[in-house]
Amino acid sequence: MADLLGRVGFEYNHHLYLDYGLCSEEHGYRLDAGSCSFIFEIRTNFILKKKKTTTIHDEDDDDDEDDDEILDSEKLGVCITNDEKESLPLAFFVCYRLGDYWMTKEEIRALESDAVSFARQMKAAAHPQLTNLVIPVVVGINVCTVQQEGETIENARGRAIRSKHLVPVYLWELDCFRLNQFRPVRLMSFLRQLPRIRVINNEEDFVCSICSERPWFGVQKTSLPCCEETFHSHCLVPWLEHNHLCPSCASPAYDPDYMHFL
Repeated sequence: MADLLGRVGFEYNHHLYLDYGLCSEEHGYRLDAGSCSFIFEIRTNFILKKKKTTTIHDEDDDDDEDDDEILDSEKLGVCITNDEKESLPLAFFVCYRLGDYWMTKEEIRALESDAVSFARQMKAAAHPQLTNLVIPVVVGINVCTVQQEGETIENARGRAIRSKHLVPVYLWELDCFRLNQFRPVRLMSFLRQLPRIRVINNEEDFVCSICSERPWFGVQKTSLPCCEETFHSHCLVPWLEHNHLCPSCASPAYDPDYMHFL
């Protein structure tokens, strides 16, 4: 699967189901009394799909080298109060995170259409006299990095899209969706708006001074205007969340008093 940017070696699929456990206080979703609420919880598995070999193993051989590998996972929750006259703007809240997965706009729109249609069908099947109706939809996404012909498993794993190589998922989960969840609004907005550019060729050559590693295909990079130093985006965002100084030149990247003002 490839797009105009030359994306290759990545596949995406999704499945939908209800999980009424999301309605519990444990999950902390903010539900409005007397209204219909839709919970959409994106549960993403980042998978390495290995090229299958043709080697014949003995029946007693437990070698699982060819098995697909789950690299890591993450969750992103959205809670929308809605009536029949309004649309369900799911993509508005999740499109940036799905874009981090390198999904195209068409793939994001298709996922939103499937999820919203499923949620509407579940609401239509409910008893019409029910109040405080909650439709808890799980959108399970598999983000698959596919080992290519002639590519070593180490190289495939190295370029894999996975949660730990993305900016933190909580940047995209708004406090209004959850109870007892408070983060500095201005700082989160600043971090979300940092420019992030995806590395799509082998000509990029910098060393991130936070992790001391070079870029790889598909990773996102961010430069700070104070010194134009370039970092991995997933390294820089956590750094700036807890430190207002540039990790390279120690110049202020933002005003901490303003960013942490409630």
